[in-house]
Amino acid sequence: MYLGLVVGVILYLSGFTVAIDISECSTLDVEGARYVLTSDIIDASETCIRITSNDITLDCQGHSIDGLGSDLIYVYGIKIDMDSSTTTTIPTGCTNNTAITGFYTMTSNTTLCSGEVYNAQITVGADNVTLDCNNALLNGSGLIPVNYTCDVWSSTEPITLGVYTCNHSGIVIKNCRIAGYTGGIELIYSSSSLISNNTLWNNNGGISLLGSIGDEVSGNEVHSNTDFGIFIISSPSIVEHNHVYSNDGYGISITFTDNSTVINNTVSDNELAGISLVLSSQNQIANNSILNNMDDGIELLWTSNSNNISRNLIKGNNIGICLNYTEILGFDDEVIGHTDPNENNSIVDNDILDNTLYGIYSAESKSTILGNKINFNNLGIFFDNSNSSVVSENEVCSNTVLDFSLYQSYGNSGYANNCSNPDGWNDNGVTGCTYSCSELCDLPGDSPPCGVVTLSEVVDFINLWSLGQADLEDVVNLINAWAGS
Repeated sequence: MYLGLVVGVILYLSGFTVAIDISECSTLDVEGARYVLTSDIIDASETCIRITSNDITLDCQGHSIDGLGSDLIYVYGIKIDMDSSTTTTIPTGCTNNTAITGFYTMTSNTTLCSGEVYNAQITVGADNVTLDCNNALLNGSGLIPVNYTCDVWSSTEPITLGVYTCNHSGIVIKNCRIAGYTGGIELIYSSSSLISNNTLWNNNGGISLLGSIGDEVSGNEVHSNTDFGIFIISSPSIVEHNHVYSNDGYGISITFTDNSTVINNTVSDNELAGISLVLSSQNQIANNSILNNMDDGIELLWTSNSNNISRNLIKGNNIGICLNYTEILGFDDEVIGHTDPNENNSIVDNDILDNTLYGIYSAESKSTILGNKINFNNLGIFFDNSNSSVVSENEVCSNTVLDFSLYQSYGNSGYANNCSNPDGWNDNGVTGCTYSCSELCDLPGDSPPCGVVTLSEVVDFINLWSLGQADLEDVVNLINAWAGS
């Protein structure tokens, strides 16, 4: 064994690629060497393979490294102890108690060992690379934080990251369990990538995208992080089929980002807003269940315009949907102005129910509010200095205090709303709402007088279906009712 190491050093210094056979527990310390495991290692009583140098490859050739038991917490099959400047190839072949510690850079497709623990920070260093954690755990506890830099971005203080990439595209990160890091998964200037089927918990932040285009975040479970669940900044993306819950900050936060799609997610029990848009426009927020968040269900802040919020269940939050400006503070925290209002947002066909304060709160904002059920909130719709909104065909009923309330809000209009406590709201040409809450129709798309379906109602409902805002079955039922009337 020692002769092999000496020969390895000589060959390495001569510029040759080194291959060293091992058949027993060893320390791998020859930089640039390729170690080959030639047989199984059984019943190791101590950390078996320890890697302490740079650019080492360990090829287990399918052999096993077997330990005495999982109760030996600090005894590992493979242990890598290096700093952030080290580039190491993850060993092939799986062990019963692998522990890769420190920093690892991967440049080719890599599958980790199912059920094992990797106490490591992984950097993806090439395009079109897949990391399949295969249900292994990436555990950040006890790792040394470092400063990360990517082009003009850099961390403001030393941090730990579970999986990180900078300026690479086509990355796939899937089937990982990630806990104990400053950031679970962080993609910076990394486009056309997929983050799928991961579970992230007990990190500061779950998943972050910065300066990336065309990424997809799909099918992840992100919970119990001390800051946010999913954070997207300047990164038009698709966020779908995720379960984001019980985070101490926002569930999904979207900032400086246009043209993203957030669909079919369940976002619940977060300390701040379920979904937050800040300075973000032309995004689609659809078919989500947004439940029991301590702050807003959905909030639009700081001049977020032309967003479409449709077909969501928004229930049990503090405020269902909040459209608000933000004060600009000067010296001594004196208010010197505020951001421009939110404009031209569409709030269509949502169920906004049982929210503690308001179903919809609109402050200095102009929106189209169409076809929603806004029921059982403390107050249905509150306009605060909001002008020129269009509010039509909504069911605003059974709210505790008022169905509508307006404060210094002018030029708003609408038609065919149902309400019983309008408090200053008037549909076009009538006092209050066109219909009372006792005149609700059972058939979707039908308006009072109930049971008398008109061609105009059918056409309007077909238009909603073409926009993805009505179910085909309901359209067929409405057409049949019209044909039989």
